[in-house]
Amino acid sequence: MSEWGEIAKQEQANYKHRTLEEIKASKNHIVQWLLEIDDKANKFLLEVGCGSGIYMLDDLTMGFKLVRGIELDSDAVKIALENNLLVIEGDMKKMPYVQETFDIVTAPGSIEHFPETELALQEINRVLKHGGLLLLNVPYRNSFFVVVKKIQQALGVWRCGYEKSFSKKKLISLLEKNGFEVLDVDYSEIEIGTRHPYLTRCLRFLDRIINGGHMIWVKAKKI
Repeated sequence: MSEWGEIAKQEQANYKHRTLEEIKASKNHIVQWLLEIDDKANKFLLEVGCGSGIYMLDDLTMGFKLVRGIELDSDAVKIALENNLLVIEGDMKKMPYVQETFDIVTAPGSIEHFPETELALQEINRVLKHGGLLLLNVPYRNSFFVVVKKIQQALGVWRCGYEKSFSKKKLISLLEKNGFEVLDVDYSEIEIGTRHPYLTRCLRFLDRIINGGHMIWVKAKKI
């Protein structure tokens, strides 16, 4: 199984079905933006880089009926299909959808995992309807986690392959250059995990000092 397939397998093993009330309590900004959307049942939603599809399961619980996913890793796609999710194997930089198909595209931590970010944004813009929403999050450059990540990459223990980080200015510039209007920007702190809780607490404290964060979240619309 591929490395991304192993990550998807672990995601699936750790996943616990969430009720709507539990989802509403989430600090995930994409989730909160999705909850604000009216007429969910008639909105066509695509998740790019959906992995095992665990976020798609939450989308369905929130009331979205037309939910699709595209994922590059074949092992992750198999796991998603086992959950009866409508996921196809494919590249978000060249998707097999006609233009202006979707009302919403979500990209939860996916567009940072390859160099050609602009190609992905152009393709997302192509498949979105006019005025459609793009909801995404990426690693924030002004974070001490970036230093830790580079150390892990140098030591060969980094599990997530290629990954880059963005400043707020750079991310907004990329979105505006590729046909989007940015509606909202927010940040989130690194989560306190179970593997290295003391390290993540230290990183969270240091990020607060420099007014940084672990992730940057953006809500944008196609113009």
